[in-house]
Amino acid sequence: MKQRYNSIPKYVRFLAFAVFFAATSTTLQAQSITLLAPNGGEAWLVDNYEEVSWTGQGLGNVMRLEFSPDGGGDWWYFGEVPSTPNGGSAMVGVPPFLSQNALLRITDLGNPTVSDISDATFTVSFPPISIYEPSSSSAVFANTLTYVNWTLYQQGITLLNAEISTDNGLTYTPLAQNLNAFLGSTYLILSETPANACILKLYDAEDPSTFALSQVFQVIPAPVYNITSPVEGQIVNVNSFLTISWNVQNLYGAENYIEFSPDNGETWEVIAYGMSQGTSGSVVWYTPNLSSDECLIRINDSYSLSSTDVSDVFTIMPYPETPICMVTVDSLTNQNVIIWEKPSSDLIADFLIYKETDEFNVYEVIDTVSYEDVPMVTDFDSNPAMRPYRYKIGFMDNENRVFPS
Repeated sequence: MKQRYNSIPKYVRFLAFAVFFAATSTTLQAQSITLLAPNGGEAWLVDNYEEVSWTGQGLGNVMRLEFSPDGGGDWWYFGEVPSTPNGGSAMVGVPPFLSQNALLRITDLGNPTVSDISDATFTVSFPPISIYEPSSSSAVFANTLTYVNWTLYQQGITLLNAEISTDNGLTYTPLAQNLNAFLGSTYLILSETPANACILKLYDAEDPSTFALSQVFQVIPAPVYNITSPVEGQIVNVNSFLTISWNVQNLYGAENYIEFSPDNGETWEVIAYGMSQGTSGSVVWYTPNLSSDECLIRINDSYSLSSTDVSDVFTIMPYPETPICMVTVDSLTNQNVIIWEKPSSDLIADFLIYKETDEFNVYEVIDTVSYEDVPMVTDFDSNPAMRPYRYKIGFMDNENRVFPS
């Protein structure tokens, strides 16, 4: 191989080297970057989003941004943004640096020698008003009170008026007037209907030219809940498990919380935190040791303040104990006989005898016995020689309210 290489004429070897050097030099020279904006004269406002744009050749995938508030004396890391080989643009949050002499530097993260700085300085100042909420990431629901938060940077503003645009700023509709500017927050219904491109405007009530605009946000349908259990008139035993269930439409977030009132809504306490899955959800609650026929359950969405539902009134009370004393077999009929103790109670009008069906732990009423009668029932459909059976005792009061076993 060495002899073969030496046999190549010198001018050919020189030409090959020259071509390689030229190709390498072209590749190195092709990698460049030019900052387009900010490039001098811009007026940035703190808390706003401003565009940084650049062009170039052979750039990497990520650019590093640095900010100088003093004309290049000090540089502060400002973040990283994606790029194409030929340039790109990105919206960046304006840093809280007051400056009349600001510069921006952009550098290829993969090749720090490829860099550019604003040709001239630009300014950074505080706006008279800055809106923090709602923002582009806020959950804003139709016909629902929404948290609105702002900061004042200009003195002399005491009252604010609010307007809403649902068409990306083409038109605005009044929302509220004479809001206390110093409070910094309030709750407003921003739109009664869903909309995709909304902007909130807050302005000085004395000088409408002094204003702030929020980021563009969406207004979406509010979740709608319907409690399906407990139901109206249901009677639940104290110190027992009760399944609270619901249906929901327009679900935004799965989380919610459940409250209980023993006094028809006069007082409430949180008893559980629930999770919806799809269009429904449920939690199991252990009932307290109290007696009330004015009980309510309320479900509240964790995101939408107006998305709530209250159950119908139900009762929690201690059930009289009605244990089965004995299940025996009638020797003459070969059928089960159920005998139980009769508790002393003014509540019980009739006993309900439950028998387990062919489905495990599912019972149905097979007979009714008056409280005044002998507490005994024969199960004429039983055949203990063929299979075992399970029974439970419930009861019904004089108002025909059923107390499950």
